[in-house]
Amino acid sequence: PFGEYKVVTAPSPIAGKGMFASGNIAALEAIAPARLDGRRTPAGRYVNHAKEPNAIAVKAANDDVYLFAVRDIAGSTGSALGEEITLDYRQVLRLSLGER
Repeated sequence: PFGEYKVVTAPSPIAGKGMFASGNIAALEAIAPARLDGRRTPAGRYVNHAKEPNAIAVKAANDDVYLFAVRDIAGSTGSALGEEITLDYRQVLRLSLGER
């Protein structure tokens, strides 16, 4: 989607590809849209699950879904990737079932 986001996809130690912070992301900062107009975005596709995630999914009134940081997330330094963006898939499932 159009916009500037501080994320990049890369191979993940969790599974397949993941979404990583390319710049520092502050707690409560919007990370990227995960679903727009009923379609999953790259952020929605490549964010992996974690028991203690650093992001949550929030559904807007128009049913678009955005990722927000629940704590500060470290961005890339030099040639090293930043921290991987993670969600608790159970929270996303509850969201898709109509809970906010």
